[in-house]
Amino acid sequence: MIESTGDDVTDQFMDGARLALAAAKGAGCAIAVMTDGSPLCGSTTIDAGRFDGTRTQGTGVVAQLFMDAGIPVFPHTDLGAADQAVGRLERDGGNSGSKGWLPKPR
Repeated sequence: MIESTGDDVTDQFMDGARLALAAAKGAGCAIAVMTDGSPLCGSTTIDAGRFDGTRTQGTGVVAQLFMDAGIPVFPHTDLGAADQAVGRLERDGGNSGSKGWLPKPR
């Protein structure tokens, strides 16, 4: 990831993404709602990197890490889908999907 100044901040972004995933897992995160269009959190679009506000289809690094870990990511523009996913989790006792999204009750 390159800033408008030309500085490469890829390592810092990746470190932050891994910390976010670790925190989410530690908290028992079942789903995530992230800001679409962000180079980090976009789940359907990301900033195109031209520093002009242009977006392109793609997935941000944090969103992709979450998805790879089995945590579904919903864009902030589709809270209805996130709400439906939460409803399925509650109805199914937290075991929806192949990975089981909610921690077991203690």
